[in-house]
Amino acid sequence: MMVIEAKGPKESIFNSCHVEQAYSYAIHPEIRVHFYALCNGRELIVYSINQWDPVLRVSLQEIDKNWHLVEKALLPRFLLNPELKNFMPDYGLAMLKMGVKPGIPQIIACPHHIQSVMKAEDDLYVFNTTTKVGDVEYLVTLDMLASHYNELLSLLPTHVANSISTAMKRAPFQMQLEGKILLTCVGELSEVIEGAYEEFASIRVSEINNVVYDPSVTLLPYKPRKVV
Repeated sequence: MMVIEAKGPKESIFNSCHVEQAYSYAIHPEIRVHFYALCNGRELIVYSINQWDPVLRVSLQEIDKNWHLVEKALLPRFLLNPELKNFMPDYGLAMLKMGVKPGIPQIIACPHHIQSVMKAEDDLYVFNTTTKVGDVEYLVTLDMLASHYNELLSLLPTHVANSISTAMKRAPFQMQLEGKILLTCVGELSEVIEGAYEEFASIRVSEINNVVYDPSVTLLPYKPRKVV
């Protein structure tokens, strides 16, 4: 199942408010589909809620010779099993699709349980958490410069800060935090980032508002479900 929205020939169906509207239909709690398409009589564009660029864009004048691409994009197997890549939907990408502009500060108001941290570069640390929008759980990627990373460590119990610091100094430069660190911060959405396996948009932390350590929490790492 997918959302298909028809527009007039003069209406733009690429990078426009109509695309944002169709996306809002696709993620509506009573609809909840992973693919949505727009057609204005001149071209057909198919989108995925988990990908920034279109899955398919084809001129209707050339649709006959490109029909194999249309079939491939709209095969029931992919429509019924949209998680073929087995990744949790990305929060940042979802925000961009809803029209939130990159570079605009936004408060990550509710404390988030940080589940993992990795050192990506000498001056860049990447934290992961999850958040629910409705009944859908999204992966949130938080990018921190060394200054904010060091500030976060200073607000943690000494033994916890030392454990993280030690893990970031030796391979594989990552550590599972099991949700024991609750973080409230301010950050800005990045542009779309092409990852090794999927597209995503990170939140670049610009201010840390509060850090709490709760040793009673234990969250297991996210494991993608298998699709057959």
